[in-house]
Amino acid sequence: MKCIVAAALISISLSSCTWNKMDDTPSDDPCTKYPPKIEAIITTKCATAGCHNSVSNAAASGLDLTNWTTMRNGNNAGAVVIPGNADYSTLFSFSNIYSDLGFTGNDPKMPYERTPLTHDEVQTLKDWIINGAKNACGNDLFPQDDNRKKIYVSNQACDQVVVLDQETRLIMKWFDVGNISGITEAPHMIKVTPDKKYFLIAFFSSGVIQRYRTSDDSFVDQVDCSNNISGQWGTLTITPDGKRAYSVDWSAAGRIAVINLENFPMTSFTSLPITALAYPHGMCFNSTGDKLYITNQNGGTYYIADTISSPADFPQWISNLQTLSYGGGLNGHEIIFSPDNTKYFVSCDGTNEVRVFDATTNALLKVIPVGTLPQEFSLSHKFPYLFVSCTEDIIDGNRGSVSIINYNDLTLIKKIHTGTQPHGLAVDDDKEVVFVANRNVDANGEAPHHSGACAGRNGNMTIIDMNTLDLVPGYKCELGVEPYSVAIKE
Repeated sequence: MKCIVAAALISISLSSCTWNKMDDTPSDDPCTKYPPKIEAIITTKCATAGCHNSVSNAAASGLDLTNWTTMRNGNNAGAVVIPGNADYSTLFSFSNIYSDLGFTGNDPKMPYERTPLTHDEVQTLKDWIINGAKNACGNDLFPQDDNRKKIYVSNQACDQVVVLDQETRLIMKWFDVGNISGITEAPHMIKVTPDKKYFLIAFFSSGVIQRYRTSDDSFVDQVDCSNNISGQWGTLTITPDGKRAYSVDWSAAGRIAVINLENFPMTSFTSLPITALAYPHGMCFNSTGDKLYITNQNGGTYYIADTISSPADFPQWISNLQTLSYGGGLNGHEIIFSPDNTKYFVSCDGTNEVRVFDATTNALLKVIPVGTLPQEFSLSHKFPYLFVSCTEDIIDGNRGSVSIINYNDLTLIKKIHTGTQPHGLAVDDDKEVVFVANRNVDANGEAPHHSGACAGRNGNMTIIDMNTLDLVPGYKCELGVEPYSVAIKE
């Protein structure tokens, strides 16, 4: 009975996110079983009568630990194991009372009001998770698949990236990024290259751009855009051909860096401070990649620059920097082109609106009021929708919304509360959904389901169904501290 009571207390706590449950394998299949040492712990301490077994799991948060196959389905709120990372696997953190083994910050401890697991037992669980949480046949929870579709989320406050499997919506990896010990480098933006082979991370506090493979999420190389001059390099964009990336220094006299992605390791060329380039932030290219559009987040101007195909003639790799006005005090945060490249959109967080411009003449076409503090964009190529995260909007007393715009007729369709302070978002046309990262730094926001090894208030991910333009029912995936940017490897 105590286990049933405990399950009611932690029906969501022992989770990482919800998903479409995997099909169970017949129970007599040896590959449904845990390795022997894990089997001995879980079947005698966890999957017992009245607790997390196939008979009573409905009253125990839906978590059935009878065997490896049922375990990987998690509980009513999601996964309990993240392969390779014990501290962020709640099966470990809710059982661990030994500080020398890792994170101990989640309560109540399991088994609930019973004898704790021994040090050796917790060590065994930890080692199993670190080594992939394999089954008795040696199979991984997520077998290596170079073509796997994934969702990447940067946790800005803890220098971490969370990786979700697109098909199951499970967190499949959670790892540290950055390279400077003792400081928070703040992974601000994450982008997948056009060929889907790599993802790039821009670190706001260090000026570093890192490159990782999408096949196995391994580190490839990095480049420092700062040239030993302090700055704030948080945003980046990639040319349509995937050969170069551009990053900007968010400063009163901004700089632009071009990164040669054809080189291994990457190389970069960085301009001296440009007085005319004030607080550059959002960036995008036209369809041919010969013009770079840049917003000014602290004013009423934006910039268009001509680019060339090779940075070999630095500093002539960018020229004809034009300064245009979109209105005093608008503070352009992000910029994006429509799918047909006939117009572009700017999120103006100073006036809570989206401004739409003609791509040929740069004439203002329309002003669309949206929620408070509009930030990031993502658009669908399957539906005529542009999604805008509005971090500080208030809907029915809830902080944060996503505004949905019809990019054909330039009308606001609706605003939807996705979670506290949404910021990063990414459209998945294949699954007809939008992944939204909610920062949840407001102390009055949703109470985190559990703590993480990195101190701070966990954010979460929710999903918008593009067919209904409502949230996917029952889905909320707890992430790390200040999840900020989302990218999809399709």
